Amino acid sequence: DVYALGVVLYELLAGRLPHDRSGSSAVALTDQLERETMTRPSQAAAEAGETRRARLLMGDLDTIVLKALAREPGRRYESATALADDLRRHLDGRPVRARPDSSLYRTRKFVARHKVGVISAALAMLSLAAGLSAALWQARRAAANAVRAEANAHRADSASGKYW
Repeated sequence: DVYALGVVLYELLAGRLPHDRSGSSAVALTDQLERETMTRPSQAAAEAGETRRARLLMGDLDTIVLKALAREPGRRYESATALADDLRRHLDGRPVRARPDSSLYRTRKFVARHKVGVISAALAMLSLAAGLSAALWQARRAAANAVRAEANAHRADSASGKYW
């Protein structure tokens, strides 16, 4: 059962069970079940004073665990294999299926997986932009110098009496 796997995963990651079942009577337990909200594993770790663990759990792991523990069975993973696949995707740094797809999310995952390549490409683009800027600046300077030289040549010709 995916829910049971979610409970085990929650306990492994957060260090406690996802639900407090301290109610002694069936009525108290039913009342708890109807009103309770799920605490994210990262929040449970933070409440236990484990800030480093909480940071590691934020994001995809929180989302995966909460999907496995969804109250409605239709919102959970279809199978233990689907849950394992999302956990594998998280470990590989790939987008997980439990999370809504967006280009920003996919881009962040891509950049995290290919840091060296992305940094190299960014540096290459920056170098090209800097080279182009320098070339354009020098071209403008050369054009301005050419205009000045022509004006000086015209003045020198005028002073020498060539145009009289």
